[in-house]
Amino acid sequence: MLLLIGSDIIIYVSGERTAFFYLMLSTILIIMFIDKWKMIRLLSFVSSMIIIVIISFSVPNIKERMIDKTLDSTNILADEEEIVVFTPVHQSGYKSAYKMFINNVFVGVGPNMFRFECNNSKYYEPNGCSTHPHNTYLQLLAETGIIGAIPIIFSFFFVCFLFLKQSITILFKKTRAMSDINVCLLSAIMITLWPIAPSLNFFNNWNSIVIYLPIGFII
Repeated sequence: MLLLIGSDIIIYVSGERTAFFYLMLSTILIIMFIDKWKMIRLLSFVSSMIIIVIISFSVPNIKERMIDKTLDSTNILADEEEIVVFTPVHQSGYKSAYKMFINNVFVGVGPNMFRFECNNSKYYEPNGCSTHPHNTYLQLLAETGIIGAIPIIFSFFFVCFLFLKQSITILFKKTRAMSDINVCLLSAIMITLWPIAPSLNFFNNWNSIVIYLPIGFII
């Protein structure tokens, strides 16, 4: 429990908002679907949240980074301005990736080519050029087209189906279709496939370890 609580707090204090969102998502999935260690994770998670709330009110810099900056960059609370997808820079990258996909629907512009093509006048968006568009699905659509994106989209829905199957067996059959280990591994896969969040370069070697290691353990 101390290890879990410490990990939760360190991720929050680090200021990595996407990492903290993934932590929340995977923790909710694990608490919902595991059997033997459910109360341990639930109690550690509640304890972490209490400490995190205290830290947020005690340390202005952390609150500013994790809460205030998020609300400000997305314009969620603004009355007249349009809502921004994560940040203006993220949104510009997404627009550029979308233009690449529209012009190269089936095969894209080529793996890892976003960094070069984003300067092309056909796809250019102010502040939108980077090594990748920071969203797995937009990157795949832009760089590999529908042909490259379909396997990953199918994988995401297959993982969703497995969690749905687990829910049905728990509710109606009072048993579990998956072991606790597989639930944890699938939770790891789910957060790498989650579509509505900034992500790393899909073709990056380090990121590939994060993506494929849980798959190896499941197999």
